[in-house]
Amino acid sequence: MPEKVVFITGGAGGLGYAVAEQFARAGHGVCIGDIDEARGSEAERDLQAISTEAFFQSCDVTKAADLEGARDAVLERWGRVDLVVNNAGIVGRIGPLEVVSEDDWKRTLDINLMGVVRGCRTFIPVLKAGGGAGTWSMWHHPPPS
Repeated sequence: MPEKVVFITGGAGGLGYAVAEQFARAGHGVCIGDIDEARGSEAERDLQAISTEAFFQSCDVTKAADLEGARDAVLERWGRVDLVVNNAGIVGRIGPLEVVSEDDWKRTLDINLMGVVRGCRTFIPVLKAGGGAGTWSMWHHPPPS
């Protein structure tokens, strides 16, 4: 059983993968959630080369059911979650306010803001029940190792 169990949204690449890699190297259980299944499977293989205590779960943060499925998969494997890193995010369309469509704004907010809200709402009850460390958003400094 790993010392800590971590779930990371947007974990198949970029900052999310770098955080996952550090937790895997430290011997913690790591589940990466990502919308990109091909990239997620590749990241899972790379993480499992570091630690067998790592896996990928398909997860779209715009869908509460996907986050609930990820939570359930982590709980089924390890029985707990100690830390959630709400990392998934997009740059979104950039341009003058009058040029960027309302749909573009809604998509960016749905992923970058509401994805964090959904992640917290899904995992906070589990964290509270298990005494987990809490959640970490991509806007905070990285947690200490």
